[in-house]
Amino acid sequence: MALIKAGWQRSKMAKAIPSDRISRLYPCVDETESPLPRSWSSRERCQSITLSQNNLRVQYKANTNKTHKDAASVRATHPISPACGIYYYEVKIVSKGKDGYIGVGLSVHNSNLNRLPGWEKHTFGYHGDDGHSFNSQSHGDPYGPTFTTGDIIGCGVNFVHNTCFYTKNGRNLGTVFSDLPHDLYPTVGMQTVGEIVDTNFGQEPFVYNIEDEIQEARMKVSQTVLNTPITSQGNSVQAMLHKVIIDYLVHHGYSATCETFATITGQSYKEENASIENRQKIQALIMDGKISKAISLTEKFYPTILSDKPWLHVRLLVRQFIEAIDGSDTVSHTSESTASVTNSNSDSSDMVTSSSSNNMSQNDECEIASPQNGFNSSVNDDSIMDVDEEKTHEINGTDSNDHVNGVTPNRNQEDKNQSKSTDDLKNLLSFGKNLKAMYDKLKKEGPTDDEIDNAILRDAFSLLAYRDPHSSPLAHLLSRKERESIYYALNSAILEAQNMSKVPALEVIVNHTDGCLKKMAKAGIGTCAFASLDKILEC
Repeated sequence: MALIKAGWQRSKMAKAIPSDRISRLYPCVDETESPLPRSWSSRERCQSITLSQNNLRVQYKANTNKTHKDAASVRATHPISPACGIYYYEVKIVSKGKDGYIGVGLSVHNSNLNRLPGWEKHTFGYHGDDGHSFNSQSHGDPYGPTFTTGDIIGCGVNFVHNTCFYTKNGRNLGTVFSDLPHDLYPTVGMQTVGEIVDTNFGQEPFVYNIEDEIQEARMKVSQTVLNTPITSQGNSVQAMLHKVIIDYLVHHGYSATCETFATITGQSYKEENASIENRQKIQALIMDGKISKAISLTEKFYPTILSDKPWLHVRLLVRQFIEAIDGSDTVSHTSESTASVTNSNSDSSDMVTSSSSNNMSQNDECEIASPQNGFNSSVNDDSIMDVDEEKTHEINGTDSNDHVNGVTPNRNQEDKNQSKSTDDLKNLLSFGKNLKAMYDKLKKEGPTDDEIDNAILRDAFSLLAYRDPHSSPLAHLLSRKERESIYYALNSAILEAQNMSKVPALEVIVNHTDGCLKKMAKAGIGTCAFASLDKILEC
């Protein structure tokens, strides 16, 4: 189960915690596709209805003779999504007006708004003057008590059973309607002067404890899923599950666990343990921000990967540039980097250099020969990447005049710090100019599926302009998640080069399940709201 949870977490994009209470009530609703009702519609209302207080207060203002022809209704801005599972809203009767002919309920989009909810086909209502329920007809059936000024009436839709229920002052009155049509809107109707209601679509806590009802429904659906038996002939299902787990362990580099699990279950796997361990080493370096060393190991263990995927190489180099700004990596030549780097997509004189020297030469062109960055850093063209020269004493939040820990350094130490700061910035500028040149060269060679947008380079270069990048608008570039995305891309490329799947089967299964739940929501199957994997795995 822990492996499935891990696969689920890796497969889904990080979702932001909903910022408002309505979204938290219905976490399975994708509001980019199916916005939730949050107010009454100023367009979907009868002219006798007036709206105020952010379209949450409804008031009847017409002169009336108290006939059915004087009735008026208003619909919410959006229909209720079945992905809510259980949907609920409440209205407070601020004033019953002259006679309290107020109806609370549901209606389809094209229903007549000159009628109370429940009187028209595909409309449903609970009326305050007599306590009757109305289901698509003008004749009502006894249902609950009457309601008047000060009462709070709730209307709920259970999409699991496709039924409707009402509450009065926090007490559930029971199920009243069933076999509901799709795309129902919250609806309120009135008929006599002075009738006023305020509406709570979930922006404030409800009087009725709908959260417990939602949780109970979620537990029932989750247990139904977990208790569903898997039938098969022989051990085919178990063997398939073992294979899925092995595939997941191999993909993410759990070599020791993979070897043990394979021994216990009698499974085999394609990749050698040494290769899995090599990918683990590369992952550890990337997650520590040591991109230059990760590139070196990649080229050592998998020599054709970056030459075959130059845009992936560019992504790694951009990450190295960012990590160098943050201080986790370097773009200067070190004693550990003595091997040459080849790039089949460029001339060796243009972007590739070999060096066995452990010292970095610096002249007027700021030449650096860095095997780990994959190109020659001799640059003359300042037009490639413009950076203010006044910033040459500002890098990673320090400058030549800064004091460290409140102590003023001596003059010699200050000069050394200033020189190092200047040299570091020159190295970054040189690295960045060559990175931009490499990017432009690949762009000219024509579009590919994996090419990156110029904005990625622009944002990376812009980090140089900030004294403290972690407090800048681009601080997200320094987050651990950015490292993760780079590792996932490189890891997938390595596996693909070995004729293995880029995505583990477990994550494919999880993504397919997520897709099925979305299809269920569109089809009006309410159990989708309570069958999400993250909630089931919490059981």
